Amino acid sequence: MRLRQRIRFKGDSGTSYLWTDQTRLLITAVPEPDTIWMMGAGLVAVGAAVRRRKR
Repeated sequence: MRLRQRIRFKGDSGTSYLWTDQTRLLITAVPEPDTIWMMGAGLVAVGAAVRRRKR
């Protein structure tokens, strides 16, 4: 026997949401801005090293 539960809640904007056993939640990782800046700086450094090596 399967229990069917429904949960209703209101969001910040006043929108009403309904959570059922059919609801799927997808959580994705969002990088922090510092991580993006560090990756960009690393790519620039690698590009500069490659350019310097070609000369």
